[in-house]
Amino acid sequence: MRVVEPNADLATLHMLGAPYDETYSVAPPLPGHPPTMSHALTPLLAFEALGGAKHSNFSWILVGDDDTVWSLPAVLRLLNERGLRAEDPHLISDYQYHCVQEQHGCSGPVAVDPRCAPCPPGVAYCPCRLPPGCTQRGWNYSACPNKLRVAPYGGAGVIFSRGMLLLLTRDPHHYLPLAMDTVVPEAPAGDVVLADAPRLLGYGFTRLQPAAEAAGSPAPRPGRRFFASHCQFNDLRSPQTHFQDLKALAASDPAAFRTMVSVHVRQRYGDQYYNLMRDYLPPYRRLVELLLRVEEREEAKRKAAAGPGQGTRDDHGRGGTAPPTSKASVARG
Repeated sequence: MRVVEPNADLATLHMLGAPYDETYSVAPPLPGHPPTMSHALTPLLAFEALGGAKHSNFSWILVGDDDTVWSLPAVLRLLNERGLRAEDPHLISDYQYHCVQEQHGCSGPVAVDPRCAPCPPGVAYCPCRLPPGCTQRGWNYSACPNKLRVAPYGGAGVIFSRGMLLLLTRDPHHYLPLAMDTVVPEAPAGDVVLADAPRLLGYGFTRLQPAAEAAGSPAPRPGRRFFASHCQFNDLRSPQTHFQDLKALAASDPAAFRTMVSVHVRQRYGDQYYNLMRDYLPPYRRLVELLLRVEEREEAKRKAAAGPGQGTRDDHGRGGTAPPTSKASVARG
């Protein structure tokens, strides 16, 4: 589902997107609010477009910018290898910014939300529950053990579980009024709402470290990320250079390449104007093709290793013909 500008030709977009199960929604401009409000409202609009609490049957909603490329096989591996349940309230991104003041004092990218309470004994991965002092409105975190506010990088993408969306929409006075109060001209970042709406209800970003690290391995890898793991904030590389770097990674270390769940393509490209059709879309398409080729090559290797008559195992530990355990829907602001 894509959230588009009010002057978009919805009839044509629906016709062109129908073969790919794409739907479109309009976020009208709100007087006094910046255009980034549409990004803040994307989870809400996607949830309703998929049927809301009564009629939807999705498991996960993937929210990204219009230039976020998702690797769905990598997303499913990330979720299923950790046994994350869509019914639980999960907010997932390890491309975070930790800020001590509004619009200032931010550090990132950071992979781990330090506010999360430990998981129950014997549980490696669980929803991130926050201490009560971290759930106050705005920048009132004086009672929070970690004096900071956490927000995702929208270009890297954020994943919401069905359980989280049900929680966020249970009270109609929660999400929309928060977005109206938060996304204003002096603080236009829509990404903040994606994290603050769960935070006010007591939830942060689910930790994604491998089980050994979560259990206190003596050799943790705290710098490892899965979301836009080879992108920097407003990266100055051209889209073509960015693609070539990822292509080299796919050739030299396909295992690392396949852990990457998202890529932010159209980043800040200096101060010069570049043509969208000429400079951005070709590398975008080549990147999608590269992701597909790498997955197909690895699948062929698995089949060859299994031998004739042995069947294959997919990335989720099941027989290759089994249906996926999770249904992921992609929403773009």
